[in-house]
Amino acid sequence: MQKDFHDLFPNERPVIGVIHTGPSPGVPGFFCVDSAVDRAFAEAEAYVEGGVDGIIIENMHDFPCVHESEMGPEIAAFMTRVARAVKRRASRLPVGIQILFQGNRTALAVALAAGCDFVRAEGWTYAHISDKGMAEACAGESIRYRHMIGADHIPIFTDIQKKHASHALTGDLDIGDIAYGMTLHRSDALIITGSHTG
Repeated sequence: MQKDFHDLFPNERPVIGVIHTGPSPGVPGFFCVDSAVDRAFAEAEAYVEGGVDGIIIENMHDFPCVHESEMGPEIAAFMTRVARAVKRRASRLPVGIQILFQGNRTALAVALAAGCDFVRAEGWTYAHISDKGMAEACAGESIRYRHMIGADHIPIFTDIQKKHASHALTGDLDIGDIAYGMTLHRSDALIITGSHTG
């Protein structure tokens, strides 16, 4: 049975710590899987001791990012190793996964394999132009993939508008229109964020 946002985060204003993994295998700057896993484990330990309500893991240092169709299996393997270590250290906290750029199916597979609790997805509805190229809406393929792999219990939290992107294509839609479209397309929770990281 799928948990909703409030099941995972009962506090009214939960604090979710972010672990940005080092570069993945194949990405310039990659050093070593074991060292990346050790670093993520140490960060998870600091977050647990600091009293956060949850943790999300992102491959933020995989720049320049590629579309999911251009990712190799090494990304899923690496993120699964990292996520399993984080989940082992933060076993009582909800742990989520986001894989850039728009690697929503990969994130679902990693979450299922590593025993994680949620996924953050981008580009759910309405196409837009990002700093990595065109981002097509992906709700249909993501929901079907989640069902196909037996991961219906993993909720997907979605960004209202992707950061680092132009939304001129949807300039005639206000935030309420976009939120309605996202819930219609089975987003389990909506994330409102700024236009850039940081």
